[in-house]
Amino acid sequence: MKQYYWEVRRHYEKLHELIFDRGLEPLEALEKLIDEVCAEAEENPKWASLEYLDSLI
Repeated sequence: MKQYYWEVRRHYEKLHELIFDRGLEPLEALEKLIDEVCAEAEENPKWASLEYLDSLI
């Protein structure tokens, strides 16, 4: 649950920054954030590994 909370908070903070600090439209900000998360996941971070995700259960 802590991991989920951390991820959700991190993504909403980034959305807030993109919309309110950088002035992007909400849909544009969401698309940008999705692209950033996908690019990060392609680098095989710990949070994207199946073993790590299984360990959270």
